[in-house]
Amino acid sequence: VKASGQGPPVELVSRLMEKGLSQLRWTVGLLLFALIGFARPGALFEQRRRPGGSGRAVVVAVAALLWRVFAGAPLGLLTFSYMHLASVYGDDWDSRSTCLIHEVPFGRFGAIALLHVCRHFSRAAHWALLAWSATGLGLACSTGKPLSWTIAFWAGVGHQAALEGHRWIDPGYWQRHLRWNCLRL
Repeated sequence: VKASGQGPPVELVSRLMEKGLSQLRWTVGLLLFALIGFARPGALFEQRRRPGGSGRAVVVAVAALLWRVFAGAPLGLLTFSYMHLASVYGDDWDSRSTCLIHEVPFGRFGAIALLHVCRHFSRAAHWALLAWSATGLGLACSTGKPLSWTIAFWAGVGHQAALEGHRWIDPGYWQRHLRWNCLRL
């Protein structure tokens, strides 16, 4: 029995810190994919009139450029969360329909991130992202809580992503997974 006034065991604190940092890394990584998905990096290369010589004009020009690049980025926060919701419901409805998603590295999170990046290069990927997001939005609206879903998703995504994605970091897993798929053929 511990005497009062003593803190938790050092091992527990260390493990909690390690787990918290792992979840933070996964969350930040997914946030970056979500924000990049709707950013417009091509706006950096659009021809614009050069600002005049004043310092204020340069600041305004830089602010306008950053706005053109990142104005749509927050939309990725919504689409990412709604796509995840749709994939969770898809697993419940018919696991065969979502089996391909789970074959993508990092599972459903990898598939969602891949579509967010590929939408810049492919109209089909763009429309697939929108359709998948609309399905998730419809599911969220059917519960009457579309915005609270997004908040809850981003609050806990690090934990779920760590559970689903940790094995993809291990090269041994890749080898076993590839061998298993080859034997399945």
